[in-house]
Amino acid sequence: MSQEAKKTWNATIEDTIVVGIALGVIIVFSLLPLGGTDLRHAYLPTTQGDLKDFYNPYWLRPLFDLLALIPFPLAHLSLMLGSLISLIIATRIFRGRLLHVLLTYQFGALLYYGQVDAIVILGIAIGWWASTRHNPWLVGIGFVLASVKPQISAPALLLLWWWLTPKEKLLSLVVPIAVFLGSIAKYGWWVPEWWDHITVRNTLCRHGSITIWEFVGPWALLLWLPVLPAGLPRQEKLLLFLTTSALTMPYYQQKSILALQTFPIGWIAWLGNIGFLFFFFQWQALELVTLVPLVLYCRYTWKAWRHLWPFRERKSLP
Repeated sequence: MSQEAKKTWNATIEDTIVVGIALGVIIVFSLLPLGGTDLRHAYLPTTQGDLKDFYNPYWLRPLFDLLALIPFPLAHLSLMLGSLISLIIATRIFRGRLLHVLLTYQFGALLYYGQVDAIVILGIAIGWWASTRHNPWLVGIGFVLASVKPQISAPALLLLWWWLTPKEKLLSLVVPIAVFLGSIAKYGWWVPEWWDHITVRNTLCRHGSITIWEFVGPWALLLWLPVLPAGLPRQEKLLLFLTTSALTMPYYQQKSILALQTFPIGWIAWLGNIGFLFFFFQWQALELVTLVPLVLYCRYTWKAWRHLWPFRERKSLP
C-alpha cells in the first residue's frame, strides 16, 4: 500500500469512528427528557405565534412548522441528524477534520440544546463552494441558509458576495430576495417587529456569549482594521472574517465556533473543549472558549502583516 493510500485509509477509519461516536451521542441525547431545550421552548412555539424567544429571520420558521408535525423526540432527533450531516458536508468542503468538529464541547452543546448553527455553517460552506465554481444560484441558496444567524455569517457573506463578478452578484441575490418576499407574503411585514425584538426588547441569554463586545462594547470593532485589507488566500481570509465576527459581534454564543472548527485549524480546535469545564465552574468557564477565535485572529493577522515586521530576517546581499 502506497503512503498516500495508507493516509487515505487511516483518515477513513478515523472519520468512521468519529461519526459513530457522534451518532451514539445523538441517540443518548434523544433519550434525555431535558434535551432539546431551545427547540422545545424557543423554536417550536413559533408555530403557535409565540415569538418571545425567537430571534432569527422569519424565513427559518417553516422548518419548525414541519418539525411540529411530528412528536417532539422525533423532531429533536431529526434536527440533530440534520446538524450532523450539515457539519460533515461543511467540514468536507473546507477540508477540516471531523475529529476537530464532532468530538468537541460545541457539537455536544449544539445537539443538546437543539440549535440551528449547523444550518448556518452549511450555508457558508455552500456559498464558498459555489462561489469558487461560479454558480451564483447555489451561492444564493447558501446565503439564505447562512443568514438565519447573521451574527455568525453576515461579514463572511458580504466577503463572498464581494468576490463574485458583477453578473454573479446580481444573480446571487435572486434566491435570497425571493425567499425574503415569500416570508413577507406568509408572515406579513415582520422586519420592524423583528428588529425591535433583537435590539430594544432583547432578552437573549448572555451566558455563553464569548464576544469581547461583552466587555469593551463597540471598541471591539477596531479589530476589523487589520482584517479588511489583509492579504491572504481566499479561504484563509474567509476564516479570518468568521473569526473576527466571533470576537466583535454584540452577541456570539460559544457553540457557534463550530463555524471555525470545520476549517483545517489543527490543535486550535481542541481549545473549544475548555467548555467541558462548565461542569465544574459553570458559565464563567465558557468565557475561556474565546481563546479559539483569539488565537486564530492572532495567527492570521500575523500571517497577513508579518512582512511589515521590522525585525524580520533579511536576506544577505550578494
